[in-house]
Amino acid sequence: MKPISYLGMVILLCTAAVLAFARASPKNASGDVLAAARAGVKAFLDGDVTTLDRLIADDYVEMIREPASGTVAAHWKTQSKQEWLDLVGSGREKYLSVELHNEKVFLHGDIATVLAEYSQRVTKDGKDYRETGSEIDTWERRNGRWQLISSVFP
Repeated sequence: MKPISYLGMVILLCTAAVLAFARASPKNASGDVLAAARAGVKAFLDGDVTTLDRLIADDYVEMIREPASGTVAAHWKTQSKQEWLDLVGSGREKYLSVELHNEKVFLHGDIATVLAEYSQRVTKDGKDYRETGSEIDTWERRNGRWQLISSVFP
């Protein structure tokens, strides 16, 4: 009976090791981050604040580089998670189309940096905006799931 128990234990340990490696492999982690990013895009298009609340960390900060104009020097504008969710939840900001292109994921343990190009059409306070550009998103795996912790729009 002991040889069968040892064999069963070895098979169990090998299976657990393979599953742990598969979950922790960079390829799977990169795919998980991109899946979270795509879920966020869908949630913005749907106006789904509940999903956005789950995907975006409470301490999230968005940083947008504002160019100089007239007498105002170039500066960084910031926005918190709650400010963003309030805009989407109230309908003041509606995402009509969002596309991400050329995404690249760089993993640093439980932190992922995603470089991407985007194009979007948004209505904010009744004004229609079409934007294209680059973005840098930082995701962190917290309690087993990926959450967006910051976005930079240079």
